[in-house]
Amino acid sequence: MRRTVYHRGWFVGLLSAGMLVLVNDGQSQNPADAQAEQLLQAARKAYNEGNASFAADRFREYLQKFGGHKEAVAARYGLGLALLDLPEPDYARALEALQGAAQDSNFPQRGHALYYAGIARRGMGQKELHPGLRNPAELAQRQQAALPHFTEAARLFAQAAEVLGKSQPPAPDWVARARCDQAEMELLLGRPQEARKAVEPLVTGGDTKAAWRPLALYYHGAACFLLGETAQAARSLDALAPFEQPFGLHARYLRGRIHLIDGELAEAHVAFQAVLSGYDKRKAEALELLKQPDRFRTQPWEKAHWQALAQLPPPDYVPGAAFYDACILYETGKFADALPKLQAFAKDYAQSPLRDEALLRAGFCQVQLKQWEEAQRTLQLLANHPQLGPQAQFWIGKARLGLALAANPNNPNDRNAKLQAAIAALRDAVQRTPAADAPARSLRAQMMLELADALVYAQQHREAAALYDQLVNEKVLPPHKLQEALERSATAWHLAGDLAASDARITAFLQQYPQSPLLPWVLFRSAENAYRKAEQLAQQNNPAASQAFQDAGRKYEEVVSKYPEFEKAARARLGLALCRIALKQYEEALPALEAIPAPARTQELIVVSYLLADCHLRTAPEKAEDALADNMLREKLTAAAAQLETFVAAAPKAEQTPDALLKLGLCYKRLAAGLPAGNERNDLLNKGRAALERLLREFPQSAVSGAALLERAKIMALQGDKGGAINTLRQFSGDPWQRSPVAPLAFINLATLLREQNQAAQAADVLRQARERFEGPLSSDPARRDWIALLRYHQGIAWEEAGKLAEARVAFEQAVQAAGNHPLAVDASYKALATAVAEKRRRLEELRKNRAQPNLPPDQAGPLDSQIKTVLAELTQLARDLESKAEQYRAGFPQHPGRARMLYEAAWTRRWAEVDPAPAYTRLIAEFPQHSLAVEARLEWSELLAEAGKLDDAIQHLRAALDVETTDRPVSPDTTERLRLRLGAVLFDKRDYAAAQNQWDAVAAQEKSPYRPIALYRSGEALLAQGKAEEAIKRLLPFRDQPPLQNIAGVSDRAVLRLGHAYGQLQQWDPARQTFEQWLQRFGNNNRWSVDARYGLAWALQNLNRLDEAVGHYQQVIQQTTDDRAAKARLQIGAIRARQGRWAEAGKEFQMVYYAYDLPDLKFPALLEHARVLVEEKKPADAAKLLERVLQEAPKDSPWSNLARERLGKLPKQ
Repeated sequence: MRRTVYHRGWFVGLLSAGMLVLVNDGQSQNPADAQAEQLLQAARKAYNEGNASFAADRFREYLQKFGGHKEAVAARYGLGLALLDLPEPDYARALEALQGAAQDSNFPQRGHALYYAGIARRGMGQKELHPGLRNPAELAQRQQAALPHFTEAARLFAQAAEVLGKSQPPAPDWVARARCDQAEMELLLGRPQEARKAVEPLVTGGDTKAAWRPLALYYHGAACFLLGETAQAARSLDALAPFEQPFGLHARYLRGRIHLIDGELAEAHVAFQAVLSGYDKRKAEALELLKQPDRFRTQPWEKAHWQALAQLPPPDYVPGAAFYDACILYETGKFADALPKLQAFAKDYAQSPLRDEALLRAGFCQVQLKQWEEAQRTLQLLANHPQLGPQAQFWIGKARLGLALAANPNNPNDRNAKLQAAIAALRDAVQRTPAADAPARSLRAQMMLELADALVYAQQHREAAALYDQLVNEKVLPPHKLQEALERSATAWHLAGDLAASDARITAFLQQYPQSPLLPWVLFRSAENAYRKAEQLAQQNNPAASQAFQDAGRKYEEVVSKYPEFEKAARARLGLALCRIALKQYEEALPALEAIPAPARTQELIVVSYLLADCHLRTAPEKAEDALADNMLREKLTAAAAQLETFVAAAPKAEQTPDALLKLGLCYKRLAAGLPAGNERNDLLNKGRAALERLLREFPQSAVSGAALLERAKIMALQGDKGGAINTLRQFSGDPWQRSPVAPLAFINLATLLREQNQAAQAADVLRQARERFEGPLSSDPARRDWIALLRYHQGIAWEEAGKLAEARVAFEQAVQAAGNHPLAVDASYKALATAVAEKRRRLEELRKNRAQPNLPPDQAGPLDSQIKTVLAELTQLARDLESKAEQYRAGFPQHPGRARMLYEAAWTRRWAEVDPAPAYTRLIAEFPQHSLAVEARLEWSELLAEAGKLDDAIQHLRAALDVETTDRPVSPDTTERLRLRLGAVLFDKRDYAAAQNQWDAVAAQEKSPYRPIALYRSGEALLAQGKAEEAIKRLLPFRDQPPLQNIAGVSDRAVLRLGHAYGQLQQWDPARQTFEQWLQRFGNNNRWSVDARYGLAWALQNLNRLDEAVGHYQQVIQQTTDDRAAKARLQIGAIRARQGRWAEAGKEFQMVYYAYDLPDLKFPALLEHARVLVEEKKPADAAKLLERVLQEAPKDSPWSNLARERLGKLPKQ
């Protein structure tokens, strides 16, 4: 509190009044009175001049000599004042001297006497207290000794104020001073109510510019602060700004405390810093002033003030400012800044009542800074503190919890032990904090909240949930903490598996706090509950699971869309993706997973990369049937591989890592399979193999290790090491691999490799062993039961390739029985019937071979014919069986490719049975219009239709086949080109030569096509048919002159032949001759087209007028054939001989034509030319007979009839 500096101005007034009295009475004064007056006057004058010691001596002398004098009371009063003003005030003697005046109601200055009696009492109390301030160990004792003095001082100040308030004239300044000093004493006595009451009239009324007003405001503010009336305190204290009064530092400190209480931390920090810096400044000033002792010669009270400031420990408010300023740093999260200040406080102010609290808060900071061990050491010092012990234990629990959470996750026992230690400390803190104590209830609730959180970490979720519920029901926590408790209760019940209880808390939360900042957490937990319920339904195979996953997905989506920055937004996206994955909506799951940032894919989200890879794999095309599908497949596989590489690098020991390595190996294998041989393919296969070998090395006991060994064998086979692959797969014949779930598949792959090595019989035996070993266990395993049918099916394939058709058919039929309603049943049924067809075809081939033996007796031929007929009938029935089986599976598997194969096989079986295949082709095309087999069917059927002369129908099928977009696999370029070649042929037959040429040119444009030569040749033919011989020559000439095209069987000979014809059309006879001669030299007389080539050569020679050479070649034609070409050759020989005038020879050749060949195109020209020869031979009658024959036999108005009529008219009349 303040150090009072006293003034003596009022004494001068008192002394003057006294002197006036004495002067007025001087004439009647006796010597004794005069002596007394003189002595008293000297004492008063000395006092007024500041010589308190001399004055005190004179007052004592006066009282010794004139103790009974009427002015003795005034002398005692003066003595009291002088004793108070001594350099070392004598408070006790001053009080003794002042008591008489204070008690004398007639004493004019009684009010002042009471006031200074209070000053003396206060001084006595302060004197008792000072040693305690220097030695804190004595402080409590000294405080007890000082209390009676302060109590009496307060009474005296109050009485003084009352007496002074009634004095005449009034003394308001002295009243104010007395009230202020009374307030000081009341505050020292811990009676703020009385202190406020003492000064409140001064604050609410009085002179606002009075010198005492700041002091009154100060005490009023201090009293209100202690009473908790911070608003009134702030008003009074704010009036003291800028706090330059002697008590200004304490006033500013109090204002800082009020700022702190009001949450105005920045303002509080400024105030506390001003107190600390101001105190340091004043102390430095005191030290400097005390170096000037003469300055205080007449001001002992001022000197005492500066001495106290320089020598005594700082007043409580100074360490208080340091403490609370450090607290502000803590409250603002500046724990690293607050910690050293709190530690320094505890050290520097070891006797401060705030020291333990500073230690406590230092522990808080260490906990916040995750200095778990240091925090425990700090807080353990306070664990048994009567007031702070529960809080210390609470924070010890928090420190232990921090240690537990920071423990090595790979050492669960250590972590659990630390969690239990934390829980024990928190329980102890809760138990030591009384629930009935209103101030402690809030702290206890916070402790319970922390304890519940610790129980959650320890997976004691049900107990944690009960604590959260208790907190919600007690409603002790602040509103925002109540929201947290309710939200955490929902979470704890979720973790405890009580989803109904969790949902109930969520419902309550949404009703009570619809605008809460915790809403994202609650909605997220609602989504988690919904997902957990959906999982449970799925595990029960409950159909409602699908709707449940949809509901959960919508809840996750609400969280993600409304709160994209939510702390658990990434986890919500994962939940949304998991719902979509559960619904097999893999394409939709991808965006949700991809939206999770890569840096967030840790801990519970580390699985994101694995799931991304899985979704990419599930959405990848099964086959690359065209360039688009191949590109998509490679993109998906590449993306999946990248995600899997990321996952296994980030989580080398995770639960999903073995499966991730397996999938990684499969990705690289599939990527390599689509590449040609080369470095890139080898690199991918090596990467895939390395992933699988890592799985086998690091996770030998994994459930997927068998699958890894199987896939490793497949990669070895792709690398060309089929022997190594076979040896690897043989490991599944013994332990431990024969116990692997995929062992049956390994046997199937082993059999496949053996078949590729032409060891089909051995493959069949391997599958026999597999069936004997695995069919029993597989029959009791619902997940793998379908593999029984697969084993039987592949055994049927092996038997079929080994030529054991009967055994194959049995295996396929057994596969059908095992497959049930599985799609494999369709394939097995097809193969069973197809094998039966193959058996019948083999039998038919044997029978026909026997029947074709020459000179077979009728008794042997007849039975063979009968058996052939029977087999044909059986084939017909098998065709019907195939069609019937296709119909049987139509309802369950309408677009199964096996059905298409059945109908295709039925068509061929009908053809082999020599019956109309149209019904099978028709059904195949109708039911599978976009299947690749329907394209083949249209091609084959169009050939049959063309042979039957149904050219329009054939064209319709061929065009449809070219236009269709197949769904099972793209139509191969080979098939497309065959379709165009066939369509061109049919169009050519229909004499639409230009359209035919367009089809063939489309094929010829493909430089690498195997059909390009025939397309070029047929295009040349079409051009010839259109009369475009020059263009035809361009198409055909390469077959004569370019080596790659000179020896293509069935094409080159015909092309060169047609080249000769093209030259002939252009009447370029010598190039024609050369072409035909080259043809005969290259292809010889044994070629089927040699007759045509020789005829062409003869024709060219004939037109070159090399007639005899022409006749020679025509005669070779006649010798080589008897068909129409021989007739044409004879016709041309006749023409040559007629041209040579060798009429008889000419007539003979013409006669051979119309007698030997009934060919209108040759017969009638021969008759007409022979008639012309007869005219030349002067035989008009014979000529007329031949012309009349033409008129009779040739079509009316035909060129031949018209010419015969014309020539007949020109014959001489007989």
